[in-house]
Amino acid sequence: MKASKYLILIIALCLGFGIFAQDLEEGSNLWTSNYVFVRLNSRLSIDNFSLASFNLQREGRFGFFQNETGLNYDIDRSNRILMTYSNGQYNFRSIYEDLYDKGPNVLNRFTIHRFGLGYQHRHRFNRNWRMANKLVAQYYIPTLEKYRFRWMYVNTLEFRHRKLPMDLRPFTQFYLYYYSGGLEFEYASEEANEEGEFIRLASPNGLHRYRWRTGFSFRPIAQWDFLSIKAYFALQREFNTPWGNDLNVQQSFENEEGELEGGLGLPFNNFRIYGLQLNLIF
Repeated sequence: MKASKYLILIIALCLGFGIFAQDLEEGSNLWTSNYVFVRLNSRLSIDNFSLASFNLQREGRFGFFQNETGLNYDIDRSNRILMTYSNGQYNFRSIYEDLYDKGPNVLNRFTIHRFGLGYQHRHRFNRNWRMANKLVAQYYIPTLEKYRFRWMYVNTLEFRHRKLPMDLRPFTQFYLYYYSGGLEFEYASEEANEEGEFIRLASPNGLHRYRWRTGFSFRPIAQWDFLSIKAYFALQREFNTPWGNDLNVQQSFENEEGELEGGLGLPFNNFRIYGLQLNLIF
């Protein structure tokens, strides 16, 4: 049995690191992922999460690929501190050179690095209901249009019952995101600047995104308690609030002929997700 577990672990990691992708797009997306968790001792553990996105409205073409590796320290059975590093691969576009002053990598992809530091609290209501709350601070390289720092809060509610077939576990999750420190954009101002224009430059700081996810996990092979499969549906929505700076704002610029043009800067990134995930817990 140990040989089978290590073989599955190696295959999952090879699949995760071997995929590269194009830009994230709106519409309906299929997310395929694998999650590997390995406990080192009573306090320390490591995990790896690999995710590939496919756009279902564009004949299933790739959307993006992301791989995240984490180190976890369990303070006790309920509380955990975590540190993560994520590498994202996106199809390179010429506009990125102007926005980020950064060219493509050797694979003609645009690379985004993300570092995270977080805290998680797990609570067991009774034998069947469990809840987890997680707060993570994330730092991005390079600085993106919408944020350089991002706060993510995740609430997870899971139901477990020993009589459900295949160890079926329904769950629901709610994600909430706060953006900070992104690139500066033009916003209307009540006071004129030094050039006499009623505009100000600022980052789109504020509470701007939520994601809701619901689904279930199950164990397809009863003898392999280390393996489970998760299926889910999710919605992502971006929004503005009365506090902070808006996304989806009108911007103006001069074209090559010196004529003034306009368009939406920072458009809302809204989409649906159909997800399938392989979990390996060792």
